[in-house]
Amino acid sequence: MIAGRNYGIKELHGLKWGIYKFVNDGNQVKITSFGGDVERLKNQDLSLVTNKDRLIIMGNVWIHSDDEEKTRFRHPDLIAKTGCRAFYWDNPQLPHLLYQGEWNPLGYKNWMRLVEGNTATQTTGHSLLYYTKTGPGTGAHRINKQLELLTQGKYTTWQSIVGPRRECKVRSKKALLCPSGSGIFPNYYGLNKQKWIQDKTQELTKKGWNVILRDKPGRRAREGNKHGRLYQRLIADDIGITVSIHSVGPVESLLAGVPALVEGRHAGGDCATNYDEYLKTGNILLPSQEKLEGWVNCLLEDTYHKTEVYNGTWNL
Repeated sequence: MIAGRNYGIKELHGLKWGIYKFVNDGNQVKITSFGGDVERLKNQDLSLVTNKDRLIIMGNVWIHSDDEEKTRFRHPDLIAKTGCRAFYWDNPQLPHLLYQGEWNPLGYKNWMRLVEGNTATQTTGHSLLYYTKTGPGTGAHRINKQLELLTQGKYTTWQSIVGPRRECKVRSKKALLCPSGSGIFPNYYGLNKQKWIQDKTQELTKKGWNVILRDKPGRRAREGNKHGRLYQRLIADDIGITVSIHSVGPVESLLAGVPALVEGRHAGGDCATNYDEYLKTGNILLPSQEKLEGWVNCLLEDTYHKTEVYNGTWNL
């Protein structure tokens, strides 16, 4: 494990966007020709999957380079009906791991999440219980040790890489609207992105918020702008709340002290506020630092350096 090396390249694992099945008993998430244990599910056909199978769902297949493959999205609800164990591969739910820093000098996608049964870790409703779960055998301990190794002891905890920490409270009447990518809306929720933006803008405006749309730049542009990272913009623009759907953004928002309103399959756990509940009650959750750190510790149980995933030690 070396800080400046790119472990995200497909030449290390051979997978492309979509569903793969474990065809061996091991846990190495590489195709068999690369020495791994998975093969692509033919035609993404769920009738070939039984309740004894294990799957890897790599990202969203609609961005596949093959025109036919990109039409073969299978909703998590359909995958769940097979009774198999399905693990969803996507970027880590602690976004800061991918930001440029001594742990990741070039901002490579060297960490990821593998979440069983859903696209994001779902809350147990007891985040505070994870606050002290940082010892050997926990995700937090594992990630902290990786940071320590990669930075030669300069950074020893995940808390040290997340930027300024502030008490979680509403600081202004600015609401930052953070929509996901266009493909998320129709495929996961049967929605239209522009209509979602319009609806949320109208609803929040009626509640007295000044709605600002986040035009999310690419990763390189975010790193090249001193306010490009979400937490930097939240602080610089004095944002009061964030509103998102199907996002890990709530984690970054909450860590920066900005309450998060959420919809869909999100990574905010019991620290984020359900958007519909807010419309009904006007209440916004303001989690303590202890509860929020507990939730991040919980998220780190599903967070891995890609070397762990390729060599099969992630699922021990």
